[in-house]
Amino acid sequence: MKARRVLAVVCIIVSAVLAFNWLSVFPQLEGDGGLLREAVLDVMWVAGVAGVFFSVRWYMKLRGRTRKVSLQALATILFWYSLGVILSALTYIVMGILGEVEPFVPHGAVAGIPIFGLIALLSWIWRQRLRAAEKAVQASAQPDEV
Repeated sequence: MKARRVLAVVCIIVSAVLAFNWLSVFPQLEGDGGLLREAVLDVMWVAGVAGVFFSVRWYMKLRGRTRKVSLQALATILFWYSLGVILSALTYIVMGILGEVEPFVPHGAVAGIPIFGLIALLSWIWRQRLRAAEKAVQASAQPDEV
């Protein structure tokens, strides 16, 4: 069972790299490659996003989740993606202050932090409600002990 969990985590990482960081994995695709290049990148993005979703869903099933697993996976992905965007925005702001990024225009980064913070908070609450509903259903399914 532990080997399957490790495999699920590896699938999540590989899929996330394909979906969100393809250029560092395939630098030869950079530049003007035309329609074929765009088609390859689109297929990689779709495969990566689907891979992340189904890998997270599989991992949650391996962890014992049984009710509305797809929605729990979606809420989890939204939560972690929002935290990643917030971390990226903070990094961009710090790099701008240090003079590493030119020209420094932090408006998008500053505006993104509260927006994605709210998304992270709402997805966390959603995920907790889904888990609470799952626990309530499991508790009601068990016979009462006398």
